Amino acid sequence: MAASTPTFAVKTNLIQSCIEEYSTSDDLKHHIELPYNFGVINITMPVTTIRTVPFHILFSLDNSGSMTSDLENVKDTLYNILEYLLAQDVTIYVSVQYFNSSVKSITTNTLLTEESLSLIKSQSLCVTANGMTNIEAAFAEVQSTFQEDATNIHIFMTTK
Repeated sequence: MAASTPTFAVKTNLIQSCIEEYSTSDDLKHHIELPYNFGVINITMPVTTIRTVPFHILFSLDNSGSMTSDLENVKDTLYNILEYLLAQDVTIYVSVQYFNSSVKSITTNTLLTEESLSLIKSQSLCVTANGMTNIEAAFAEVQSTFQEDATNIHIFMTTK
């Protein structure tokens, strides 16, 4: 039995107005110009094998004063990403740091498990938005946190 090719849609804002291709069959294909600049991109991905090399994902979350109204949303996004990753059949290590004028690490190079996710959530509860923004300090921590024997990914989370 052949494996199906997964297709998913990505909604995005576009700079120019969107032309949508609509078709129920190739004979009826026509284009509709949409009056707004929002579109959906359908992406088809080939089926691949799951990687066996562990991943290390460093999350840098902005908790400077400008994040007062957005910090809880950023935290919720972090938790949703971690919960999704936890459900995958792959070894993932995580590091979580909050930054404003300085950097505070919640966890460093920790295997993602139910327990470590719970610890990240509980330690993030006391993090509030305050102080100035020092992006340079956050990026300075990146290189010292990465693992040599893993695929390293840095996710920088802020708004505006």
